Amino acid sequence: MTIITAEAHPNIAFVKYWGQRNPELYLPHNSSISMTINSHLVTRTSVYTSNSLNSDEVYLNREKANGSQLERILRQVNYLRAKGEIPKDAKLRIASTNSFPTGAGIASSASGFAALAFALNETFQLNYSPKELSILARIGSGSASRSVFGGFVLWNRGLNDSGEDSYAEQIKSESFWPELRDLIVIVESRQKKVSSAEGMQRTVQTAPNYLKKASEAEVRVRSVKDFLLEKNFEGLADEIMTDSDRLHNLIAHSTPKFSYLTRTSEEIIDAIREFNVSKTKAAYTFDAGSNAHIITQEKYLEKLIPMLKGIPGVLQMIEAKVGGAPRIANQGALLTENGVLV
Repeated sequence: MTIITAEAHPNIAFVKYWGQRNPELYLPHNSSISMTINSHLVTRTSVYTSNSLNSDEVYLNREKANGSQLERILRQVNYLRAKGEIPKDAKLRIASTNSFPTGAGIASSASGFAALAFALNETFQLNYSPKELSILARIGSGSASRSVFGGFVLWNRGLNDSGEDSYAEQIKSESFWPELRDLIVIVESRQKKVSSAEGMQRTVQTAPNYLKKASEAEVRVRSVKDFLLEKNFEGLADEIMTDSDRLHNLIAHSTPKFSYLTRTSEEIIDAIREFNVSKTKAAYTFDAGSNAHIITQEKYLEKLIPMLKGIPGVLQMIEAKVGGAPRIANQGALLTENGVLV
């Protein structure tokens, strides 16, 4: 049996999705817009299928998944089985590794489920369109719908209960704005205490004015898209920071109260605000984690990097460029032809 291996990159949302109108289908309350990021940030996923396997198996970073973790990872597989796209008697062994911390706010679920969508599409010769691949990726993780594309991506929230109109599409390719950078500032590599799924549910159910803020984010998506197409960095950066503040303010007003930001995260925010006093040259944004993403242009890195390195608690920095779409890899499989973990 041929082992199919796919690679995909994470993305960083400029306007974030946080909360679902349908948790089963990962249908969001608002649209979102993101940049796929490259560098050595990649998820590699290998798929082996055989009628001789007793059950589906999943290995994440060489550890066997069980319980709710296994159930979530197999959502895409079971979705395809329900559609008759995968033979019911075929069982799968899936192995996946990340080159970056899992569960620390660097969108490992986005790259992971995008890679799995591509691997399943190739394994079972589904010939899915980009739209169909985005929907398949979304079944595993909402943000994964955006990592199906390279460059700059808009995920339409959709209105239908079926989810058929909730998918991502590329706005511009990775070559559109090559000077843009995502400087990822690592302050925490451990898995976060409150998962994104739990945090979203808590925020939607308890944060005051949640739906009002989601409506504001929907408007912001249009502004960010316009600034992006104009290559208006200052306008783009201001909107990115406003949206990050919106998200974490909502989280801070959830019950029970929790926060993804640490003291070091707050110091990074203060440092970027000081850096921007005379002109907006960088934007901070935080996903569901304490690690910062600093969106900037290449020409500002020389001053930004030493400034951020000097902040106590900063462990590592990763310079990421605009990244491309997932791909089927010809080497580096995580399983042998007999399905044995490498």
